[in-house]
Amino acid sequence: MPSFSFSQEQEIFRKEVQRFADKEVKPICKKWDKKGQSALQINKRLSAWGLLKPDMDNMTLGILAEEIAYVDFNSAMTPVWACLPFAFHQFPGLPEDIKTQIQERILKGER
Repeated sequence: MPSFSFSQEQEIFRKEVQRFADKEVKPICKKWDKKGQSALQINKRLSAWGLLKPDMDNMTLGILAEEIAYVDFNSAMTPVWACLPFAFHQFPGLPEDIKTQIQERILKGER
C-alpha cells in the first residue's frame, strides 16, 4: 500500500517553512494588505532563507505554498508563480534567455 506521508526531508522542509511564515510573513502581511502592497518581496526573504529555488519539484512547491497560505494566502501565490515554468506561457514568442532573466528577478523579489 502506498504511503501518502511526507518523507523525512519534506517534513523538515515543511517545519522550516512554518518557522519562516511565523517569523517573516505573519508580522507584516496585514500591513501589506492595508497599504495595497504586493507580497512579491516575500520571494527575496524566501531566497535568503534558502527556501525558494527555480527547480523545486511540485510536492516541495506545494508544501511551501500551503504552509505560507496558512498565514497569508496572498503571500503564498508569489513563490508559486515564480517557480512554475508554465507561468511564462503569458509571454509567447519571448526568447528563453529573457524568460530566465524575468524568473530570476521574480525569485529575488524584484519587479
